[in-house]
Amino acid sequence: MKNKRIHKLAVPVGLIWWNEMKRHPLNQYAGRVIHRLRTDRGWALEDLAEAAGLSKSYLCELERGLHSPSLEVQLRLEAAFGMGRGGLLRLAECALRRVA
Repeated sequence: MKNKRIHKLAVPVGLIWWNEMKRHPLNQYAGRVIHRLRTDRGWALEDLAEAAGLSKSYLCELERGLHSPSLEVQLRLEAAFGMGRGGLLRLAECALRRVA
């Protein structure tokens, strides 16, 4: 029996509303939250990089919203800041909602 080919439907234009931007807007707010948490503690980038086991250049790019933090990176940062799981993105989501 021959398998029928399933055609994938295109995603409607309105569903991916950040399509014209390079990154999802939540990345920018996650970066702002990371920067705020770091500076509130008086940490330099080197201090956070050592505590989270990440490179200083990667953290700088995260703070500027150029990268989307993977689950592992989120967990490392939350552990470094002494937060519970999911706390970093919840704070970023609250910051995004305040603006919208």
